[in-house]
Amino acid sequence: MRSKLILLSFILIITQNIFGNETAKKWYLLHKQATKTNYLDTEKEFEKIIKRNKNNEYAFYERALFYYKFHKDSLSHLDISKAIELNPSKQLFYLFRAFLLTEFGKSEQAINDINKLDKTDFETNYLYGKYFLSIDSLELAFEYFNQAIKIIEQYHAP
Repeated sequence: MRSKLILLSFILIITQNIFGNETAKKWYLLHKQATKTNYLDTEKEFEKIIKRNKNNEYAFYERALFYYKFHKDSLSHLDISKAIELNPSKQLFYLFRAFLLTEFGKSEQAINDINKLDKTDFETNYLYGKYFLSIDSLELAFEYFNQAIKIIEQYHAP
């Protein structure tokens, strides 16, 4: 659960950098306010966004996050894979799919996505750490987790 909160925080920060604060806030609130009660309404809202532009990779990415929140794993995977198909150069998409695959125990597939990421990025190092942790290689896992922490400290130092 803690790793999910960390990932969602990372995703919010990255989304703000990509889209600006207003759009990021709107999408974040759409996810945050989604409940079992308003699930269908939120799903319809995402469908409207995608219908407006079927080539909008970020719409598929956002809906993948929404589906992930509600444990709709196969739908989440389909949408993030569609986002990657539409924009194969976007590291954020590979990052989320790698995280998703790691959560589903598909470590070998996850490492393929992780290998496509920038190794100087804290999220990439975090995912490498999760991968090595999942295969019980603790020394390598902690090496990557420590690298992720160093990168965060470097960019967020006062």
